[in-house]
Amino acid sequence: MKENGLTKKEWREWEKKVKDNPQKEYEQSEKYKDYEYRKCWHAEMLAREFLKEKGKRHF
Repeated sequence: MKENGLTKKEWREWEKKVKDNPQKEYEQSEKYKDYEYRKCWHAEMLAREFLKEKGKRHF
């Protein structure tokens, strides 16, 4: 199954690489920026869903 353009396996490998290596290298790469953006976006979507369930409209 593809998740945001990466397979779950690729996603996990990428997360592991980011955790294991110094951030400097990865902050320069487009893939890292894309990954960080998606991670933030995903967290925001989860927060919105959660608040929707609670009946609140905004953060």
